[in-house]
Amino acid sequence: MKDIVLITNYWHFEEERESSRYFTLARMITQAGMKLEVVTSSFYHATKSKRKLSKDYLNSFPYKITLIDEPGYTKNISLKRLLSQWIFGRNVIKYLKSRTKPDLIYCVVPSLEAADLITKYANKHNIKIVIDIQDLWPEAFRMKFSIPFVSDLLIYPFKLKADKIYSRADEIVAVSQTYINRAIRYNQRCKRGHCVYLGLELEKFDGYAYGAKEIIKPENELWIAYVGSLGYSYDLTGVMDAISLIQNKNLCPQNKKIVFQVMGDGPRRKEFEEYAKIKGVNAVFTGKLDYPDMVKRLCRSDIAVNPIVKNSAASIINKHADYAAAGLVVVNTQKSKEYRYLLEKYRAGLNCKTGDAKDLAKKLLYLINNPDIRRQMGQNHRKLAIERFDRNKTYLKIIKLLEDEIKENSSEKNMENKDKFTFQILLSTMNQKDHSLLDQMNIQSDAIVINQCDRNQWEEFEYKGKHIKWISANERGVGLSRNTALMRATADICLFADDDIRYIDGYEKKILNAFKELPDADVIIFDTEIINKTKEILNPRKIKKTQRLHVFNSMRYGTYRIAIKREKILQKNIYFSLLFGGGAQYSAGEDSLFIRECLKNKLKLYAYPLVIGCVDDSKSSWYQGITDKYLIDKGAFLSAAFPILYPVLFVYYALRLRGKGHKKFKFFEIIIKFIYGRKVFLIK
Repeated sequence: MKDIVLITNYWHFEEERESSRYFTLARMITQAGMKLEVVTSSFYHATKSKRKLSKDYLNSFPYKITLIDEPGYTKNISLKRLLSQWIFGRNVIKYLKSRTKPDLIYCVVPSLEAADLITKYANKHNIKIVIDIQDLWPEAFRMKFSIPFVSDLLIYPFKLKADKIYSRADEIVAVSQTYINRAIRYNQRCKRGHCVYLGLELEKFDGYAYGAKEIIKPENELWIAYVGSLGYSYDLTGVMDAISLIQNKNLCPQNKKIVFQVMGDGPRRKEFEEYAKIKGVNAVFTGKLDYPDMVKRLCRSDIAVNPIVKNSAASIINKHADYAAAGLVVVNTQKSKEYRYLLEKYRAGLNCKTGDAKDLAKKLLYLINNPDIRRQMGQNHRKLAIERFDRNKTYLKIIKLLEDEIKENSSEKNMENKDKFTFQILLSTMNQKDHSLLDQMNIQSDAIVINQCDRNQWEEFEYKGKHIKWISANERGVGLSRNTALMRATADICLFADDDIRYIDGYEKKILNAFKELPDADVIIFDTEIINKTKEILNPRKIKKTQRLHVFNSMRYGTYRIAIKREKILQKNIYFSLLFGGGAQYSAGEDSLFIRECLKNKLKLYAYPLVIGCVDDSKSSWYQGITDKYLIDKGAFLSAAFPILYPVLFVYYALRLRGKGHKKFKFFEIIIKFIYGRKVFLIK
């Protein structure tokens, strides 16, 4: 049974909150047959107090629940809260070190302090990490600190921390597409992310709604409902201004009396109650209701309002699902493009200008005076609830994601635990008339040879006890040749090769031992010696020690040094560019672009100090000195490999070429050639 750890310091037990995303998700994970442990805080954010729960209660769930000590805090925005969350994260790491390594960690964000420590730990120990973004921090705090420049300066360190958290995730789930778009910009592992709205358990909601008739509502009253916090993110004064405008101008039908039903509590409750009296608005402040009582009152209402202030970073939130499930038309002031689009797409409500009471009054009055339209929009909203907000349907997307991630992780572990890897050389060559190249290169392993020539032929034979596939193909381009070999490879470990290298004796065993020594390595780059034009044996790029490779220390290695775990390359859909390399439009660079793609897909690359052979570099197939074509091709390559940093690299390489004594081209001539290469590359 696969082991998942769900970590959040904002967990809600049913007694604490009836409708909770992670309580539902935990149930569905265990129902899917996976082993789950929920790791959460001993401190409950909503009441700002320590939880006092018995062992018998915690043991009553079908999954393990572990409470981690957190000191707590009294204010939502405070240094003490940051410290408390950091301590929680540190204590989580201590706990994770004491338990068996899980197959996957599902980490809820925020908080940033805990998520930062947890994602680092997962990456370091090669544990799959899925993050679930509930809110955008630090963007959510801009309302509190809205001083130009100063605000940006204050939140910038937290933004960097959030960016790093997002970058470490193997997969990203979020409660809105807006949040996905924010996070995915800093993550090169995920292609698109997974938007799964907060939603609700619709069947449970409908069970509570069945008792709505218990709520007494006079026939002459029209209820405008609000559900949620009475805090600084919500413009309830704007709603009351709009209701006041309608009442003062006697615009409401004579037989209807508007009642503003405010369900919730928060720091501004007294302020809102006083404002309602000043404006003469008939408002009922119920305080925080139990969820079933809230559902009943909401379902008796006629119109729902979503009055969120201008600077809010909120997107798709809890009340959206409640309003939709209740089948109420919504009048919305929230600026979220995503929510506005949903209301327009389903014709489920009316969007207003944020902070404009007159526009809000106009939209409310339209719905008050048109009950048939109001009912139709309410039905449309209910359809939205069924299709996009029902957790029992939408959360299946998360369950499938977890199952897929665990399957992939199991595949990797099987590879790591293998007693014996299989091995093949993937050799690219041209115009070979016979098989003598195998002897010249000292081939001592299985191999796939792609011989680009003027004929098409497939041969398979034994050579010194090793299986050789020799494919002659009437085609050109080293990228195409390498892809052809990769697509036909079957071994666990594959080493790319060119025909100008001669391998050392016993290279297969030594390469496989390197992968066993570095079990988390997906790609290993080995050392080679070089024979230059004067027949000297050199090693100008000697690998002195084992080290992880990143963007700026990995762009100097040729393909013939690269060994891969084939399955990982195929899983990430990584292949060689057909535009770059010998025989292609641009004469070189396919090796660096391949490495770049591996890094973008968050594969683990290492340089390893083992000389596996000697390369005869006395006759280069592509390098003819610093020519117009060389510079144009270089501009195209830098544009392809570094679409953002290319201007800096243009300058760097131009200075470098001039510094090495290449005086044929002036500095600005080199830059112009680079720019032309970029232009041609982008056009084609």
